[in-house]
Amino acid sequence: MRNLLVHSLLVGVMTLVTFGIAPSAQASTFIQLDVPALSQRSESVVQGRVTHMESAWNASRTMVYTYVTLEVSQTLKGPARQTIEVRVPGGRVDGFIVRAVGTAHFHMNQDVLAFISRWSDGTPRVTGYHQGLSQVVRDIRGTMHLRGGAANGSTVAQLAKQLKPERGEQP
Repeated sequence: MRNLLVHSLLVGVMTLVTFGIAPSAQASTFIQLDVPALSQRSESVVQGRVTHMESAWNASRTMVYTYVTLEVSQTLKGPARQTIEVRVPGGRVDGFIVRAVGTAHFHMNQDVLAFISRWSDGTPRVTGYHQGLSQVVRDIRGTMHLRGGAANGSTVAQLAKQLKPERGEQP
């Protein structure tokens, strides 16, 4: 009797899968990027502190984005600037929460290092989603270490040396 029940259950599940009646699963796949690949795809690399975060609907009200302002303390690549605002998928608006798996996550007053590129509409973004964002953590001697992202385990000084253009190249 038990074997008949198991067999019937398996046949039922196979029927659902075969005819597409079972609910579909959704997933995202990210291309793994190392620091050289992130740098190549980025117009700038900045270290800064998160000073403002605000979530809002897009114009068609189909997606929530969070706009994150960084007060730039150091530019390792690209044009120097005092602040930059990046747009990341996800956020909370009027109690409605959108969580975008794999995206960069920021926290107020957090010291971060971010690889910056642009969305197709020209708005700045974090290159490589979560891979392009590292938290900056200072040790007892003041050395700035990177935690998270593709630069995890490096110091800011090591990364700065790695990003320096070779002789004859444009930054």
